[in-house]
Amino acid sequence: MPYEPTFPTPFGLALLGIFIRSTKLLSAAPELEYTVIVPVYNKRDTVESTIRSIQRQTRKPHEIIIVNDGSTDGTTEILQKYTEKRGIRYIRFPENHGKAYAINYALAYVKTPFVLIVDADTYLAQGFAHNAMRGFYSKDVVGVCGKILPSKTFTTTQKTRLVEYLYGQRTYKPLQTKYKGLWVLTGCATMWRTWWLLKNGGIPKDTLVEDLELTWKAQKKHLVNYNPDAICFTEDPETFKAYLQQIERWFSWRPAMPKHFKEIRKGLKFTILWVLGESLSFLIYLAIMIYLLTTFQWLFVILMLLIDTLILTIITYIEARKIFMVKQAMAGIPRYFFIRYVNASLFFKALIKPKNKW
Repeated sequence: MPYEPTFPTPFGLALLGIFIRSTKLLSAAPELEYTVIVPVYNKRDTVESTIRSIQRQTRKPHEIIIVNDGSTDGTTEILQKYTEKRGIRYIRFPENHGKAYAINYALAYVKTPFVLIVDADTYLAQGFAHNAMRGFYSKDVVGVCGKILPSKTFTTTQKTRLVEYLYGQRTYKPLQTKYKGLWVLTGCATMWRTWWLLKNGGIPKDTLVEDLELTWKAQKKHLVNYNPDAICFTEDPETFKAYLQQIERWFSWRPAMPKHFKEIRKGLKFTILWVLGESLSFLIYLAIMIYLLTTFQWLFVILMLLIDTLILTIITYIEARKIFMVKQAMAGIPRYFFIRYVNASLFFKALIKPKNKW
């Protein structure tokens, strides 16, 4: 589920996103059916909650396809109860083949115009499917994602992730949607047109960032969209070590460049250059701060830090109020100022030497 590097300078282009108040949506969702695919591997503690959140959708799915991809942690025993449930198709592999294989296998059983792919540790708000379908305002739109939030905010990394999600999805996503250049439709919960996935070989299997590559591939000849009203909650790393491993994988997108850059839309090319440019500008920002500190120009240091803090706090607070998570978000802001330097170092590390395996 790669995302944009969320360590911008206080004067970054992303700030223009706050002036975009809505994305292009249908007033009502199309009266067409959708199927849900849930790939599962060792998700004993979360898979039942994921399935229940799908069953509670205001717009009911035609079918839920659960693919047990060789789980060994007790997940299989939990999923046995769904083998004869009406509206659920249960597929079990004796060995693990990987998420992409599991999804592509299930695609062969999908007979509906839309397919919603949901990770087994992601929980959908009741209106997720309905609001995702509103994003298909044109026949050219082949994929729609929504707003992601952490399902837990207990640990330091989870509180930090909440700030990253709130800030990034309020600034980056609306602006990218406006000029038709979305960086990624997040893999934890995205709805696709079934025909497009089947025509283009389903989920890529030769990459660490399959959702990013699929999003880029979609934007060669078609469009994708984002609806912040389609809300889901996903499990985030509980430990700092797990967080580092996840971020390094998410940032290992450079190998996708030679495969897709020439053919993608101009809007997405601009987004890629923007992400690279804003990341480099962060280094310039750091260099300026170091220079001011070493020359004892404390007034300018305080002023820059104040601007930085105000912008981040105001945007995060406004977004947190909408979901009644102000306390958790405000607790995450001091931690965010530390973690974004970690993110920056991992970004440049992955840019030079991206990970090539899970």
